[in-house]
Amino acid sequence: MTVESIRFEDWVFQNNIDKKLIVKVDVENAEWQFIKGSLKVLDKIEFLVMEVLGPARQEGFINYMISDLALQSYYINENKIEHVLQEDMRYTPGEYNWLFCRYTPEALKEKLTNRLFTVIA
Repeated sequence: MTVESIRFEDWVFQNNIDKKLIVKVDVENAEWQFIKGSLKVLDKIEFLVMEVLGPARQEGFINYMISDLALQSYYINENKIEHVLQEDMRYTPGEYNWLFCRYTPEALKEKLTNRLFTVIA
């Protein structure tokens, strides 16, 4: 079976997306490829929820998102959103999702007031 693929930034440009996006991806060990194919449109992504598997984490993916892309990184642990300042290899079985955005913990707490999620700084 052949599956057509397109870089995320190309998809955004082809579809003339000019709004802020909430993006959820599960790319199964292609975290680096996804983010490299999104660099030109990162300013359009308000929230990126991404499953980040062990190999990408061991290769420094979380630290890259924090240091190189200047994104706030949050580990999603059930209904807790835990702010992470650097990769610490925390792991909860069955929970692999991360939230990347530009919101500080305080701003994210405010944005999520009266929601299911609790932001932990």
